[in-house]
Amino acid sequence: MIDLAKLIDSRDVVEEDNPPPRPRRRNGRVHVPPATCVRCAVKPAMPMSTVCPDCTDGAIAGRELARAEAKRKSEESTAAAPKNGEFRYYEESDETDTTTLVGIRMSDIRTEKLDWLWPDKIPAGNVTLFGGQPGCGKTIVLLDIVATVTTGRNWPDGAKNTSGPKDVILLASEDGEADTIKPRLIAAGADMKRIIVIRRVLLENKEKTARRKHAFQLKGDISTLKNALKANPGVALVALDPISAFFGDCEPNKDKEIRPVMEGIADAMEGTKCAFVGIIHNNKRSDADSISKILGASSVVGVSRAVWGFGYDADDKTLRHMLLIKGNLSEKRTGMKYRLANTAVTLDGGEDDHQPAVDWQGETSDDADDMLAKKRDRKGGADTLLAQAKLLCQMQLESGPKLAQDMYRLGEKELGDNSGKTLKRASIEIGAMCTRAKPYYWYLPGKGELPGARSQDTSILPDTEVL
Repeated sequence: MIDLAKLIDSRDVVEEDNPPPRPRRRNGRVHVPPATCVRCAVKPAMPMSTVCPDCTDGAIAGRELARAEAKRKSEESTAAAPKNGEFRYYEESDETDTTTLVGIRMSDIRTEKLDWLWPDKIPAGNVTLFGGQPGCGKTIVLLDIVATVTTGRNWPDGAKNTSGPKDVILLASEDGEADTIKPRLIAAGADMKRIIVIRRVLLENKEKTARRKHAFQLKGDISTLKNALKANPGVALVALDPISAFFGDCEPNKDKEIRPVMEGIADAMEGTKCAFVGIIHNNKRSDADSISKILGASSVVGVSRAVWGFGYDADDKTLRHMLLIKGNLSEKRTGMKYRLANTAVTLDGGEDDHQPAVDWQGETSDDADDMLAKKRDRKGGADTLLAQAKLLCQMQLESGPKLAQDMYRLGEKELGDNSGKTLKRASIEIGAMCTRAKPYYWYLPGKGELPGARSQDTSILPDTEVL
């Protein structure tokens, strides 16, 4: 009979860095010690498992959530603390908390010159939105801008590109990188080595063993993007197509949820030379002006410093427009006209292909509301917004002059918010005039008398002067 114990003792011993556990008898039963955890390689694994209790998916997720919460609180505390000349202006306390108004004297704020990515079109260090109807070429225009940034060539309106070639961070969720985005960038003449496509966010522990990933989200990852821009000052543009795909766990139509996200983007861009451009879709309202057609709550447009609308020409369907919806930082308000040209490209495999590229057609003085008004006029009918505004002005001014402020308020009540430009255009078209001196009155010549002696003007004053 073979003595198994002697046979085991007499066999060759192979030394290993992590030898397998040897069976031992305990209480008459064979006990196999657990193997070492495959993740931390230190603690023993749990029975019927390959990991220890601290390395389970749930334990790792819990620690990541705790770290994220601690990071958020630390950032909030750092952001709230007085800095750069700020001081505690006023404090009051109750039984549990102290409330402080933190301020800064205007004399301690250092003035800075506003920088532009595209002069008078896209401001650096700020948020810009591209909105408009589907299929009008918003993405292709954005890729043309990416190509301009990466090559350092001059801008389509003739403005000189003084920055030279710069890097671009690109996030896109709707088009394929290999079959759509890169071929269109080739057609636009972009420098591919200067374009960084962000695909995901990877979370790891210090040992680089526990890994989790998720899609980039502006709500949770904007601080990481902010730090990345500080570490890479050569990035001149962050482009998202569409921005709504990267908002994260928030409802863009609820101002309470989306405002912190938009303000987080603005904070990340502030102090950098980097512009942020996001493509956003329009809502389906047919009676709204251009700014009200941008999808999302009011803060989506409110936080953005420039908003451009894209659409087709009312008469020539091959002609498209990039027109100003909102621009707080420049006196120049001209937009751009363009067509899409079918451009031959050579793919990486040597195949010939054709891709759309922007063929710029020069500047235009129209804005986005002008484009909407022309399209509504082409449709005709008494139910168009302009027709309703003209009828409203005619009925009100037939009985005599009316205060401009009252007309605008009535327009908002009858025609909806942000109807001021349409109402002004309607008043011009029916031949109404406006007084020069305050308070401003709108009137129809020969319909009633103006209060007091007033000079007359044949043009309607801008909204900002009237209101």
